[in-house]
Amino acid sequence: MLVSLREVYLPAMIFSIILDYQLAVYFFYLYRKHRKDKIGLNKFLLTFSNLFGIGATSYLFLVIGSFYIKDGYLTELFIRIGVSLLQSGIIVALLILLSKPFLTLINSRVVKIICAISSVNILYILFLYVKPIGLFPSVLIGFIGGGYFLYFQIKLVKLTSGTVHSRLLMTLIGEVIFMIG
Repeated sequence: MLVSLREVYLPAMIFSIILDYQLAVYFFYLYRKHRKDKIGLNKFLLTFSNLFGIGATSYLFLVIGSFYIKDGYLTELFIRIGVSLLQSGIIVALLILLSKPFLTLINSRVVKIICAISSVNILYILFLYVKPIGLFPSVLIGFIGGGYFLYFQIKLVKLTSGTVHSRLLMTLIGEVIFMIG
């Protein structure tokens, strides 16, 4: 007897959503705890908190739209909202990288261009969506923004040492595994 996709996919997605919210709260807690220390990497914790929180919310919209709503128009609307939230999470992460501690590690012009293109893409998804084009621009822009964020993380890992290096490396490996999944 074959198992439907919903029975396999849905529990994994719900587990992932719960885990992402827990990570978002944990990273935000660490950010608040060390905010007074004026550590440059503290903004990195805020970046991950926002990325995981907004990402989990987008997955929630995608799961609800894919599995629980039967109306075609509402399903499409929920999926479009989920994709635009995921794009927004990348924008927020990149905008936090424009803060003072990271300006030496990034090209601020590239970050601003990616954020501007992503913002236009969000408007396209929400208001000007054309079915023949679909979500291809979102996927392409998401890969570009996410790729640049990974590039930044790799540069950051190379510059650190000791405990910070090992924790950033573990976070990077976990993020790559999460993206592949």
